[in-house]
Amino acid sequence: MEIGKYKHQLMLELVGNTKIVKAIDSQNKGYKGDPFNLIKLNIFPSLQIPKLQGVKDTYILMACDVQNINAKNPTFHDIRLTIRVLAHQDRLIMKGERDTRIDYIADEIVRMLEESQNYGFGRLKLVQNREMILNESYTFRELFFKTYDVATKLC
Repeated sequence: MEIGKYKHQLMLELVGNTKIVKAIDSQNKGYKGDPFNLIKLNIFPSLQIPKLQGVKDTYILMACDVQNINAKNPTFHDIRLTIRVLAHQDRLIMKGERDTRIDYIADEIVRMLEESQNYGFGRLKLVQNREMILNESYTFRELFFKTYDVATKLC
């Protein structure tokens, strides 16, 4: 399985998107204006909530699950990506934008990943998009993508 590869690739795509980087607007001192510094400061390769250490910030968390593994041919499998965009309540509103920070970032992620053929066999399709409250300080939007159309990837 290539779960680690898929997560690393996704993190690189996220920091390569200038709209997402600008919207994260990292408050972490380690950021220093370099988008690659967002990895493991604001963008994490797991759904584990980072140690926030009092920083009111925006985070992107992810998981990659493999489903429908074929015992006869384990190369062909379905991938499910889960992405959470998490923001402190004091950072939800973006100046000059009509969307909340989590909605804006989630929309950019959907534009970036919808129909992508870079994860597993087949194209990614958004199958669920929901907003949830983590606690009194943080709200998040959770996106679920799943691969489909395996035949296209094999042609």
